[in-house]
Amino acid sequence: FTYNGVEFSQNNLNIFAGLCAVDVPEHVEMMLQALEDNGEVCTRMGAYKPRTNPYSFQGHGKGCLPWVFEKAGKHGIKVIAMEITHESHIEEIDTCLEKLGRPTGVMLQVGTRNTQNFELLKAVGKSHAAVLLKRGMSSSIDEWLAAAEYVLEEVCHEARRKLSRHEGRSGSPSASPSAAAKWMQEAGAAAHAALKVCAISV
Repeated sequence: FTYNGVEFSQNNLNIFAGLCAVDVPEHVEMMLQALEDNGEVCTRMGAYKPRTNPYSFQGHGKGCLPWVFEKAGKHGIKVIAMEITHESHIEEIDTCLEKLGRPTGVMLQVGTRNTQNFELLKAVGKSHAAVLLKRGMSSSIDEWLAAAEYVLEEVCHEARRKLSRHEGRSGSPSASPSAAAKWMQEAGAAAHAALKVCAISV
């Protein structure tokens, strides 16, 4: 799939070098400048960082989002992988991006600790954002894929609701060639949106 002009497939490699936890603007600037100098357009920036030790630095949260996004746009960064740990982070990120005119794109990262946080996975799916889903530390392949299904199910559920509303307005899609064509167009768009949701990382 393609997100914000960047292709993600088995035929290419995108490197998400960056800061595990965003600390100061100067370090963000240095990292993004280095990425730009090397032709990279993706990065990772940890604004919300879960830590095993509660006394460890856990990022600045939404307070750092404006200057992280502005600097990313300045250096031509197209996609930021940003780990989230709570449903509220999705809205905080999207609100900030919208306010700034979307200078960059954010791929929501579900970290290994939250791979089986099912309510968070559902919220991510409802957001229709691109998602980087990491594998849980002790998760089997089947459990990992099931976590991805939680995200995709929300996308497909929304698509089914939209298609049902369209059918209710237009009658059965088989009622006329034009209705069938319209229905298939919306179905294809919904399926395409679902395919853009999960980039899965080992």
